[in-house]
Amino acid sequence: MLTGIGFTMSLFIASLAFDSQILMDTATSSILISSLVAMLVGAVLLRLSSRESSLRKINSPVMHQIVHGKVERRSDAR
Repeated sequence: MLTGIGFTMSLFIASLAFDSQILMDTATSSILISSLVAMLVGAVLLRLSSRESSLRKINSPVMHQIVHGKVERRSDAR
């Protein structure tokens, strides 16, 4: 939501700052491109952070034992 407010405010300030339609078009396209770049960087960072957390879960000692079949099985048959 915060980024949406920043995006809208950028367009609003650009409309107040520039009288020329060419400058306004340049500002609008620059704002759109920078928003897309920010979205892509955020998606990559989110993907990397989720991958690291899943690797941490897999590298835990318990998961290591489960994956390599070294878990002791209890026979609860009485």
